Amino acid sequence: MQIKKTAEEIWAEYGKGKSYNNSIKLYDTVKKCENFYIGRQWEGLRAPDLPKPVINVTKRVVSYFIAMLVSNDVGVKFTPYYKTKVRMDPNTGEFVEDGATNPLSRHMATAPLALQGEPGVEIVKEELDAKAIEAEVDKTIERCDIKAQARKIVRDAAVDGDAYMYFFFDNSIDAGNGAKGGGIVSEIIDSTSVIFGNPYSSDVQKQPYIIIATQRMVSEVREEAKKNGAAESTVSQIIADCDTDRYEYRESGSEDLCTVITKLWREGGTVHAMKTTKDVVIRGEWDTKYERYPISNMVWEHIKNSYHGEGAVSQIIPNQICINQLYAMGIHWAKTSAIQKVLYDATKISSWSNKVGQAIGVIGNPNEAVTAAAGGANMNPQMMALINGLKQDTAEYMGANDAALGNVKPDNTSAIIATQNAAAMPLEIQRLEYFRFMEECIRIIVDMIRTDYGLRPVNIEIDGMTFNGKFDFSTVKVTNYNMKVDIGQSSYWSELTQIQTADNLLAKGIIPDAETYLESIPEKFLHNKGKIVGKIREIEKEKEMAEQMQMTAGQPAAVPPMTEGGM
Repeated sequence: MQIKKTAEEIWAEYGKGKSYNNSIKLYDTVKKCENFYIGRQWEGLRAPDLPKPVINVTKRVVSYFIAMLVSNDVGVKFTPYYKTKVRMDPNTGEFVEDGATNPLSRHMATAPLALQGEPGVEIVKEELDAKAIEAEVDKTIERCDIKAQARKIVRDAAVDGDAYMYFFFDNSIDAGNGAKGGGIVSEIIDSTSVIFGNPYSSDVQKQPYIIIATQRMVSEVREEAKKNGAAESTVSQIIADCDTDRYEYRESGSEDLCTVITKLWREGGTVHAMKTTKDVVIRGEWDTKYERYPISNMVWEHIKNSYHGEGAVSQIIPNQICINQLYAMGIHWAKTSAIQKVLYDATKISSWSNKVGQAIGVIGNPNEAVTAAAGGANMNPQMMALINGLKQDTAEYMGANDAALGNVKPDNTSAIIATQNAAAMPLEIQRLEYFRFMEECIRIIVDMIRTDYGLRPVNIEIDGMTFNGKFDFSTVKVTNYNMKVDIGQSSYWSELTQIQTADNLLAKGIIPDAETYLESIPEKFLHNKGKIVGKIREIEKEKEMAEQMQMTAGQPAAVPPMTEGGM
């Protein structure tokens, strides 16, 4: 496929992608769904005499979805396929290969490590590499606040149908040692701002190219173009545009914004990129050296032959409109018909006033003035039953019944828990999609660490030993490791089960010593686990040395052999 690399051609590709989105009414659908979620459910209606209540069932249910799917527990574990034992060379202070646990490991081994340790220490190099990668992934997750961003991703996917997280490397971020070594940044992108080269597939990594459109200040874009070497005459061509094919809370756009397009494509096995506006190249083509596209998507409900999905909100908009309309009619009836009205003889009373204590003039004898009260009509109780039924059925068919939302009296705890678990089953597909999304994010982060980090200071703890020094992340081959991403409550409960099992095995004597027991406990449940294990090993060595000394001291003195001739 011929990749187009001029500003005009890329803008044409962007227009082609917008035409596809318009053909499936994406922009109108997203706008309507966003409005219904935030409560703007009467927009565009001209009925000044009709009350406009909002009974937002939509937001209640989507909030429940977010709480059910997103968990703060995200962990990464790398297990090496091949293991190479290395030891520290006392002359160079570097770890060098010292044998292998299998014949293939010599071929898979990477460059020697540059970590400070103790001479003679023997470790498995790949395990040290894995610890370094795991530590950097955890730092990136915390610095980018990906756990909080994940809640927004689930929210956008449930409302809009699909959501995207884009990763890029920022050279200005502190690397952790006071130097501006750079770091990874994550950014949430709206579904209306992402264009796939193949709109009939939702697989990000199989796309011929990906376009990401963002709105930025004209002055900021001009400054970036200058830094990248653009001429002043070219920079002046960067002007505001009126690209309104996106969701905005307000109808009127800003005159100071222009659309910046980032195009990604694969070439020679790596991802290349360009930045342009409608007429100007802000940054020319560069090779990111990434093996994966640095963007991950979550689709709420997949639609055949489309990279956009269907959200939970769009399906219940008609129900939400009916609920609001019925409530509005009920309120209107209460305002006009529920209160009693006064009837009077107009031939004797010219006008009536409801003001407290005000005199009312009558014609003739006031004792003959005729007044009466007319009671209001009773509203049909089936109307409220219909409203409640609509609310309940809408929430239930979305997978959020009263037990799931907590609207039950806790008489039977076991039954409530069982009902809540059953209610969560319809979300299982979305839960698995969320897990896939997070795993893809981790793979992208690892790919970027391998490519962009280079030589970085690390502090790694293995088997009670701490290794401080600089680690070259570019030497790590990700294909040498099995990456496991643990997300959500399942990993939390599996770790608790692991601890309980270890406790039982220790109590029954199957686990022989404290060191083996501590090795089986997850590190996050025991602070300074490595130091504790190291201390236990020191104590065990001291005991062994003491026992050997006692055995040596308790042996009888050696009797010299008898010579010929005797005494």
